[in-house]
Amino acid sequence: MKKNILSTNEATQLRENAKEVLELRKRANPNDLSKLPLNNILETVHELQVHQIELEMQNEELRALHLEIETARTRYFELYDLAPVGYCTLSDRGIILEANLTAATLLGVNRGALFQRPMSRYIWIEDQDLYFHQIKALLQTKKQQTFQIRFKKSDESLFYAHLVLSLDIHNGEVKQIKLTMSDCSEIKRLEEQLQQSQKMELIGRLAGGVAHDFNNMLAVILGNVERSLSSLTVSDPTYQSMIEIQEAAERSVLMTRQLLGFARKQMIQPQILNINTQIEKTISILKRLVGENIEITTEFEEGLGSIQIDCSQLDQILTNLCVNARDAIVGQGKIHLSTQKKYLEDKSAFEGCIPGFYVCLSIKDNGSGIDPSVQKRLFEPFLTTKPIGKGTGLGLSMIYGIVRQNHGDIRLMSSSLLGTTFHLYFPCCERVAVSVKEEVNSESSKRREGVILVVEDEPALLMVIQLMLESSGYTVLTATSPLEAIKIAQRDLLRIGLIVTDVQMPEMNGMELSRQIKEILPRMP
Repeated sequence: MKKNILSTNEATQLRENAKEVLELRKRANPNDLSKLPLNNILETVHELQVHQIELEMQNEELRALHLEIETARTRYFELYDLAPVGYCTLSDRGIILEANLTAATLLGVNRGALFQRPMSRYIWIEDQDLYFHQIKALLQTKKQQTFQIRFKKSDESLFYAHLVLSLDIHNGEVKQIKLTMSDCSEIKRLEEQLQQSQKMELIGRLAGGVAHDFNNMLAVILGNVERSLSSLTVSDPTYQSMIEIQEAAERSVLMTRQLLGFARKQMIQPQILNINTQIEKTISILKRLVGENIEITTEFEEGLGSIQIDCSQLDQILTNLCVNARDAIVGQGKIHLSTQKKYLEDKSAFEGCIPGFYVCLSIKDNGSGIDPSVQKRLFEPFLTTKPIGKGTGLGLSMIYGIVRQNHGDIRLMSSSLLGTTFHLYFPCCERVAVSVKEEVNSESSKRREGVILVVEDEPALLMVIQLMLESSGYTVLTATSPLEAIKIAQRDLLRIGLIVTDVQMPEMNGMELSRQIKEILPRMP
């Protein structure tokens, strides 16, 4: 807009002329106005009209400037006060000089309450040393500092904040400290989840490796015990000792199953089964485990359909959860087992589970419940609330591993008043469970004939398997590695009738080895 503003002298002269005309008008009678020079009157009126136009133009400019100021103020409010991050200006001593609304909202206080307060007042006491160290580094190096600390809100709750500190320097002198803060609690939570997941994966690998090697040693012990028992009579003095060794080794096998279940590396044989039928088979054992003071009740929904799971895994789940329920009950109590068929839609399906029909197994007790602080870490390995020597802390982590290994999920509901309920979800299987009766072959005691190739990288276990098979009449060829087994298979094409191989071995696993040997011996079953 073009500015047409009168100079100071022109405006002063115009006002003087106007005053003179007005004074004459006041002193003179209306009849005396005719005595005034007409030219002077017309000139004065013209100048007043021009002055009025100039004033109106100036007013228009002022209104436009006012509108620009209001627009700039609105933009400043949106960009500064309502920014997604908090902005603060601090003195070189850390006193808050200015702060936007976002900073006040993050800290949970009124904006006015922040001014002239030290920023350290709102920092969690355990992180204040880090804050002062960063301030000191900023003032010494004059370089931007970036770090994370915890802030304490007015309601005493904490949140993680990402801070960026920089200096406002004018003529080489530090004027102010600029602070930018953003809530990174969610990012921190995801980082902790990732670290926890990586830690669990590492522990799982370690547990799986240890369990595999330990299992091999137990197989050697049990194999030798079984061979020794076959040559002893009940009246032999060492017979009972061998039985005790066998029982101890079998209990140890259960522990390795827990480790492998936790690591999700347990070698399983999934079967199509009806969960109601399987639970009924186990009820008598569960009742003996929990004792006479605890009543076990069941409620089965008919027409559930089948699930696919290893029977021993389902037994481990039932046993561990019922034993945990027993330990949580003081005096008389109840454990209720129930099954339901549920459909999980897209929005309700659990992580890693596809939408569809699931069989829900619920195990409920009226015990003391689980502390909320423990519930968050309940499925971590080696976490136990039982006294020393009463629990390994592997039961629930093993159950979690089994459920996830079978493409299901597990949920917990617990309180001190209502007890604890575990809901385990297993995907329904379209195939129908078939009841298979075990038959004892009367010919099993007869000696056998044929050539078996045994592949095992643990020499002691290989020897036990070889001796047991040879004692039954078989001819045994042994290999301590997959490559050695392939060479033997190429050499003895016509003799080998069966292969017994370890699964986890260097060079290649047992499945890959069996595929390669199948190419060499295509007629072998």
